[in-house]
Amino acid sequence: MIFVNFKLYEKTFGEYSLELAGICFSVSKETGIRVVPIVSDFFAMEVYKRYGQKPWIGHVDMYDKGKKTGFVSPVLANKINVGGSLLNHSEHPVKIGTVANTLAIMPSGFEGLVCSKSLGQTENILKKMKPNYLAYEPPYLISSKTASIATDRIEVFEKIVELCKKKGVVPLAGAGVKTKSDVVAVLKAGGKGVLVSSQVVESDNPRAVLLDLADGFGYNT
Repeated sequence: MIFVNFKLYEKTFGEYSLELAGICFSVSKETGIRVVPIVSDFFAMEVYKRYGQKPWIGHVDMYDKGKKTGFVSPVLANKINVGGSLLNHSEHPVKIGTVANTLAIMPSGFEGLVCSKSLGQTENILKKMKPNYLAYEPPYLISSKTASIATDRIEVFEKIVELCKKKGVVPLAGAGVKTKSDVVAVLKAGGKGVLVSSQVVESDNPRAVLLDLADGFGYNT
């Protein structure tokens, strides 16, 4: 599986956001590899209306309803056909207790992907909660043009994979993942997918990049 984080890249401030989500869904259909666009809250409803498939968003809060101005409710997100959310991304970190409280109020069918920056943080997360997915992303490797988790931290990821297996959580890897070879290394280490961003979102040919990443899963062999 491939999760594509749109972030707030300026290219996604309009029609391109909808087009890129469509490319994600199209590549998923073509390859059989799940590709999930993680879009801005502002475009989530339109993505579902256009394609009939649920996008994700980049963050939700630990409140379902009530007097909570400015917060994002996972319950409301679920009602407008958002399929899930990132939590604790390095660009939007929250306390681990807050992550646990947020997961606890997520409605059935709404998935959570918790990001972790280290082995120690992963251990702490998995002691307190059971997210659907956990993505290991060392912050210094995020958006790296020269390195990735496949080259710099794969041995740590292998330990995280074992922790996830014991808890029944799906392990993913991010941080610099940008090519088929990175995906292959993640899968060989026991991972089940990747979390990517700029290499797809800012590419002149995001479809080609996604097809290359999908090829790492062996769909074309």
